[in-house]
Amino acid sequence: MNRQRGILSLCLLGAVLLLGCSVEVPEQIFIEGMNALNQEGNFIYALVQFDKFLSQYPDHEYAPTVLLSKARCHWALKEYEEALAACDRAAASYGGTNKEIEAVFMKCGILQAQDRLSDAIEILEQLRGRMSGVVWIYQDISMQLAGLYERMEQPEKALAVYDALIDSTSVEARLRPTVHILKGKTLARQGREAEARATFDAIGQQFPGTDEAIWANVEISRLMQKEDPESAEAYLQEAIEAFRQMAKAPEAATGVAADATTAVVGAVPGMTPGGMTAPQRELLASLGIVRAYAYTNRYDQAIELLEDLKNRYLQDPQAFQAITMEIQEIRRQQQSENQASQDAQAQEAMPSAATAVRSVSP
Repeated sequence: MNRQRGILSLCLLGAVLLLGCSVEVPEQIFIEGMNALNQEGNFIYALVQFDKFLSQYPDHEYAPTVLLSKARCHWALKEYEEALAACDRAAASYGGTNKEIEAVFMKCGILQAQDRLSDAIEILEQLRGRMSGVVWIYQDISMQLAGLYERMEQPEKALAVYDALIDSTSVEARLRPTVHILKGKTLARQGREAEARATFDAIGQQFPGTDEAIWANVEISRLMQKEDPESAEAYLQEAIEAFRQMAKAPEAATGVAADATTAVVGAVPGMTPGGMTAPQRELLASLGIVRAYAYTNRYDQAIELLEDLKNRYLQDPQAFQAITMEIQEIRRQQQSENQASQDAQAQEAMPSAATAVRSVSP
């Protein structure tokens, strides 16, 4: 009898192998759903697969990932309430794990997509209190919170978050100069120029050799453009020279901010600060100079440099594309700035015109 059962089992196994397309296993359903989500963008089919997986294998090790992937599908389809429900289910089912944190972050992103910023802030504030002892989570939550407070036009609360990060002894070293940059920019937007200047000055003293220390000089240059153009130009040239030195020395681009998203330049395809070739370092440094020119309203100089780079990188499709996109963005900024200036001039002229009319009226 045992021998007969063994033969029957082998026959069944052979049938499964031969007719695999008709016998689904958890991994097959999972892969089909993930491929539909990530490669094909077929969110509806992905949801069908994810729902099938969760109904058949609710306790499988892939279930947390499937549930959060289901939330992503609903989010992409703008089915926000279903997406929020999936996030809540994941947070409740996998409390105390990384999946709970991922679910909460995703929920906050969905709430932001609905412009429910206050709700997102409330959730993040609660989570920040719980996760104060987990450095990387505390940092991520704090940075998200500060950004939300900025969007809500509550700069004092954003500054309080930045100060808490600066005062914390556990915050990672790579993040500290970035936090100082963001704090300084917030102060500058509030018109608190002396405090902003002090914040930017401190970056150069506390974090010398970092990308943020270079950019701090650009920020100071922008602050001083009206009151002291000569000093503003000196700070800008100091930053530009630092960028040029970065192109020459690999170590100049691998400071404490090397593996973080910096305020200097965005990502260039195929480039990572720690492993760049000399031409790549030169391009990255040149784009830093371009951003510095544009940020201080020297758009013509920025475009001139970009056009030169474009001609030099004709044979590098990725670099050529990045440069072309940068030219388009800076021209857009220039047009926006020119339009704002024209609108302001027109607004100023209106009272003068009205006064002139009154003066000649009987």
